[in-house]
Amino acid sequence: MSETPVHDYIIVGQGLAGSLLAHFLRKRGKKILVIDAFSSSSSSQIAAGLVHPITGRRLVKTWMADTAFPFAFKFYDELKKETGTSFFQSMPILEIISNAKQWNDWTGRKSDPEISDLIGERIDESKYSLCLHPFLHLVPILNSGWLNLPSFLHTIRTQLKNSHQLLEEEFDYEKLVILKDSISYKDNKANRIIFCEGYKISENPFWSWVPMLPAKGEILTIETTGLPEENILMKSIFIVPLGSNLFRVGSTYSWSPLDEIPTEGALQKLTEQLDEILKVPYRVISQKAGVRPTVKDRRPLLGLHPQHPGVYVFNGLGTKGVSLGPFFASHFVNYLEDKTELIEEVNVKRFWNVGRKLDL
Repeated sequence: MSETPVHDYIIVGQGLAGSLLAHFLRKRGKKILVIDAFSSSSSSQIAAGLVHPITGRRLVKTWMADTAFPFAFKFYDELKKETGTSFFQSMPILEIISNAKQWNDWTGRKSDPEISDLIGERIDESKYSLCLHPFLHLVPILNSGWLNLPSFLHTIRTQLKNSHQLLEEEFDYEKLVILKDSISYKDNKANRIIFCEGYKISENPFWSWVPMLPAKGEILTIETTGLPEENILMKSIFIVPLGSNLFRVGSTYSWSPLDEIPTEGALQKLTEQLDEILKVPYRVISQKAGVRPTVKDRRPLLGLHPQHPGVYVFNGLGTKGVSLGPFFASHFVNYLEDKTELIEEVNVKRFWNVGRKLDL
C-alpha cells in the first residue's frame, strides 16, 4: 500500500491569486498541490489585466501603488527572464479628454507631487485625430500596461503539471478533513490549505461569511485597422491593443445575475461606447463574461480562518489583481513561512467577528 502524499500546502484555485501563490511557494521549495478545474470563463482568464496607477474621479494614486507596482514590474520582468516569455506589456494609457472641465482637473492634478510623475508630457495627437471622434486632449499615464493573463496562467499551469503538482478537478468540500495539526483531502495530506477561488468563495462552507461584493464584467475583442497599437486608450471604457489589429474593449459592471454568460445588453452598451470614441470601422470578434472577486471594503483578503487551524484564504484582488497580486502573494508567503505580520488592511481578521457570530 502506497503512503499518503504529504504536502506543505494545498491550494484550491488556479486563477491569478492561486497561480501567484503557487509561484512564490515553489520558489521557497515548498511541496504544494493545486486543485483546479480549468474554466476559460473565469475572471482571471477574461480580464484585461490592466495596470493603472491613477484611480477614481478625484484622480488619486491607486492604493499601495508606491510599493506594489514596482514589485509587480520587477516580478513580471524576472518571470520573462525565467520563462523566455513576455507576459507584461508596458505601455502608456492615454486618457481621452473631451471637455474643458476634465482638462482643468488633469492639469490641476499634474502639479500635485503625489501623481505628477505619473502624468507624461503631451504627445503628438494628430495620428489619433484620424481614428477617434473629436477630443480636446490626450493625457499620457505612465507606469501602466497590461498582462496577458491567459498566457501567464497557462505557463503556471504547465509548470504545475510538469512537476505533478496539479489535480484537475472540482474541489469537493465534503472530502476535506481538518485535523488538529494537518488537513486531508481524499488521498492527499497537507499541513495547510489555502482557498483562492475568486467569487466562488461564496459557495465555500468555510468562507461564505466573508462580505464579498462580486461584480460581473463583460469584454469584447474587436478587429480594426488604422488605430495605433502603442498605447492603451481610456475614456468610458478601455481599448487595449493586443497586436495584429486586435483590441480588447471593456468593461461593464453588473451585480445580477452573477454568472459567466455574455449578454446582448452588455454587447449593445460596449458597442455604443465604442462608437462614441472610434470613427474607424471595427468588427466584434468575441464577447466574454466573468465575475470579479471584490470584497465589500475593496481590499484583498489574506489570512487564517477564525476557528479552523490550517485553513487560509487568499482572495479579493478585484480589478487590481495584476498590479497588487504579486506583492500580496509574496507578503502572504512571508507571513506563512516567516511568521511576519500581515498588513492590517488585508488581514481577514478584520471580519472575524462576522464569522464567529455565525458560529462556524
